[in-house]
Amino acid sequence: LQSQRHEFYQKALETLQTKGYLFECYLSRKDLEEIASAPHEQLSVYGSKERTLNEQIKEQKRLEGKTPSLRFRVPHKTLELNDLLRGKEFFSTRHDVGDFVIKRADGEWAYQLAVVVDDIAMNITEVVRGDDLLNSTAAQLLLYEALGKVPPTFMHVPLLADETGQRMSKRKGSLTLTALKERGVKPQRVVGLLAFSLGMLDELREVTPPDLIRGYTL
Repeated sequence: LQSQRHEFYQKALETLQTKGYLFECYLSRKDLEEIASAPHEQLSVYGSKERTLNEQIKEQKRLEGKTPSLRFRVPHKTLELNDLLRGKEFFSTRHDVGDFVIKRADGEWAYQLAVVVDDIAMNITEVVRGDDLLNSTAAQLLLYEALGKVPPTFMHVPLLADETGQRMSKRKGSLTLTALKERGVKPQRVVGLLAFSLGMLDELREVTPPDLIRGYTL
């Protein structure tokens, strides 16, 4: 449980601090939303405008006793990821990543740090996940580099989309496996539908995952 791993995250944070990667950020979520909604503002990541405003307000915020978050200061460069499915992907740290939170103002550890530290501890060598996390992967590659560790191999897969092309999610009321189960739909029927949509079957039919192993390729 991440709630039991404070000392590991703290050790990683201290390593990043020693190497000069972190800085205190006093901007609230409201401050960031106002910057993002300003006319002609194109960047949706934490960049030079945010850094400048943070410098302007930090002394006053300290006097008021505000607790800052800690952000990772990204170097301006291009990252390359050799994705097992998508091939080579390139990320601009300035436009695609931006300075990201390592520890929140309320003391909670941010996702990016926790997932990297945990994966290092578990010797994770391969990660398969949705392609909505591509930019998160870029941030995590920076953390692996800063911590002196070798990143795992990544494969980002397309997400299941609805009839409008939007990714399915519980928040939007999309059809769920639980709902299908409650209606009595057999698991083999769902697996068959998914396999057919991936081109693994030439016709709609009921199958189990082991049935598909023989014909599986990336």
